Amino acid sequence: MRPPRGVRTVCPLALVLSPTREISMQIHEEAKKVACQTGVRVVVAYGRAPVNQQLRELERGGGHSCFNSRKTSRFVGKS
Repeated sequence: MRPPRGVRTVCPLALVLSPTREISMQIHEEAKKVACQTGVRVVVAYGRAPVNQQLRELERGGGHSCFNSRKTSRFVGKS
C-alpha cells in the first residue's frame, strides 16, 4: 500500500529502545559522537518533551533513533 501523495515515509537505519529518559539522552549524546562524520542523523524521543516536535525530527529523517520504551507507543501509527 502506498502512502498518500505528499506523505513521506521515514525508515530509520537503527532503532534503540531504552528503559528510561536519562539513558535515552545518554545514548543519543554518544551516538551523535559516533555518527558525526558519517552524515547519519541521530534522533531521540522521550517523555516530558512535546510529541509533535519529536515527530517532526523523526520525519526529517533519522538514521539512528533512540526511544524511551514508554514513548514508543505514542509514535506507533502517527508517522
